[in-house]
Amino acid sequence: MSPLSVATPGADEGATTVLGETSSPLFEALAGALEEVERVSILDLGPAIGGNIEFFGRFPCALHIADAVGALAGLRPEIDPETGTVRTAPLEAEVRRQLPGAGGDAFDVILGWDLLNYLDGPVFPAFAAQLRPLLRHGTRLHAFLWSQPRMPVLPARFRILDAAHMGFEASDRTRECPRYTQRDLERRLPDLHVQRSVLLRSGLQEYVFQA
Repeated sequence: MSPLSVATPGADEGATTVLGETSSPLFEALAGALEEVERVSILDLGPAIGGNIEFFGRFPCALHIADAVGALAGLRPEIDPETGTVRTAPLEAEVRRQLPGAGGDAFDVILGWDLLNYLDGPVFPAFAAQLRPLLRHGTRLHAFLWSQPRMPVLPARFRILDAAHMGFEASDRTRECPRYTQRDLERRLPDLHVQRSVLLRSGLQEYVFQA
């Protein structure tokens, strides 16, 4: 079987990086709650960013960095040439490979950044299925959803400036935005429900889901 195709993150040749900033009131509330617990396990689906690691260093937490956002956003499912259907087994295997915590302990907090916008077609249910073992009762997933008709062609890189503000780097090239509603997201993530959601001035919709 041929390996699953993965688009190379950052291969957007000729694109310009745009710097942006957004408020993050729900992340601020989440960070405030971390100060009240003895120990918390956090899964960061994004890359290792020094300022983010330093931010979580002030809390009694175990931080696991998956660096999976780019690879998951670039997944291109295999199509069976005889039936024309998606080969789900290699797709789920690749998603599982990108989530190194799968099969081990569950996490209290998962940072999804803007990944959910980029899980196209059958990749979304594969992601939801492989996310399930990482959840326990009360697990919270933090995410940003783009709300405009167009969004950056690749996931942004988010940096925690302080609990209430995020900086981000994004491509100036755009693609159509799926503009998921709350109902869309809860249908695609059946093990989670939306705890809180707020539309930010930056055009991002901030979400906290809970298992």
